[in-house]
Amino acid sequence: MNKYILTVGIVLISFIFVFFIGKRENKHDLLDVLWGAAFILSSVISYLISNNKTYSGLLMTILVIIWGSRLTFHLAKRNIKTKEDFRYDDYRKNYKGKYFDFYFFFRMYLVQFVLCIIVVLPVIYVNITGNAKISILTINGIFLWIIGFIFESVGDKQLKDFRSKPENKGELMTSGLWAYTRHPNYFGEAIQWWGIYIISISNLNNVWLIFSPLVITLLVRFVSGVPLLERKYEGRQDWEEYKNSTSVFFPLPQKSKN
Repeated sequence: MNKYILTVGIVLISFIFVFFIGKRENKHDLLDVLWGAAFILSSVISYLISNNKTYSGLLMTILVIIWGSRLTFHLAKRNIKTKEDFRYDDYRKNYKGKYFDFYFFFRMYLVQFVLCIIVVLPVIYVNITGNAKISILTINGIFLWIIGFIFESVGDKQLKDFRSKPENKGELMTSGLWAYTRHPNYFGEAIQWWGIYIISISNLNNVWLIFSPLVITLLVRFVSGVPLLERKYEGRQDWEEYKNSTSVFFPLPQKSKN
């Protein structure tokens, strides 16, 4: 069987399986947990079944495992014991047709499956073809990935600690990394995938894989990440002040409030 088809097929089965769990529980938050896990699954499978294993492929796979494991456990702890994410609840309330399950599977599960494969394709491609080597670009990619990992993990930790204090209920997180960007976690996630991409182009014939970091960057910045969260705070005076003084995505010094 074609190794690409085998890898993609196993990941698709995992999305279908989680969909039926969500349908049974009438709660689809496991989809968020699967997001990071699906990247791990596709990377590990493509590496294990490959006949062209390389150090670059192994390195990329390890970086995905680290990124995906942290994200998976973070979302699992946040989602599993809480009420359903407002996004999924809104889809259910606003849908006017007769076949919500069918619509929801294609609108959420299948779309996220396709996006996952698009973003992780550099790892799958390098693992299966062996078309990459260790070079100066590898070092640059690792360095960029580390920066992204720090922003994502530290940003999430700072937000979690802030929200854990009763006196901060309903307040905005505006300190730490959040003083330089309104979304350090999303910025970090995008930067990590740019780092993985740079590792994959140690063979410059792989430059075409640039769609991977572009897609994840556009996704978190303009589609499912930043816009959805910022919409929740529209109209709040403290939010408008924070928005006017703090960069939306790229870390920058705060603007003067005067």
